[in-house]
Amino acid sequence: MLDADIAAREVVAPGSPGLAAVRSAFGDAVIAADGSLDRRKLRALIFADDSRRRTLEHILHPRIHARIRQQLAKLDAPWVILSVPLLVNSELRELIHRTLVIDAEPEVQIKRVMARDDIDADQAGKILAAQSTREERLAIADDVVDNSGDPQALTAQLERLANLYDRLAATHPRSGESRY
Repeated sequence: MLDADIAAREVVAPGSPGLAAVRSAFGDAVIAADGSLDRRKLRALIFADDSRRRTLEHILHPRIHARIRQQLAKLDAPWVILSVPLLVNSELRELIHRTLVIDAEPEVQIKRVMARDDIDADQAGKILAAQSTREERLAIADDVVDNSGDPQALTAQLERLANLYDRLAATHPRSGESRY
């Protein structure tokens, strides 16, 4: 599995050109004492001002996309899961042959973002509002998995899809960049 969130962290690692570009655009206030990106401070800036969020996206998205493409090029697998929270409007969509949406009710999403980032509901709502809507994600989905409840139910759904993807990959051998 390749994860765009992990790639996003890699492209702003201490000493990286990505971090230097973020520092140049947002100043030293977004750099922690250890030289890493202070995500909490940056998050507060970009979700208070859409133009700053777009500036950050302009800096990071090309780097993230390049990183994902480099990682994909190194893989030899019949199919790959590419986790991209902002897939609906991403150029990475051109790499995707089948779209799986892991879905949860909006209330569940907000609670999970609050817990993950240790933020309040207002900040979590702003983060989710900056992403594609649930309706937009579901509209591009070939497959949907409900992630609102029991982890065992989630596992069963994912196992069924893994079997489907294995069958699809076996009947449609990939060539070049093609993946399922």
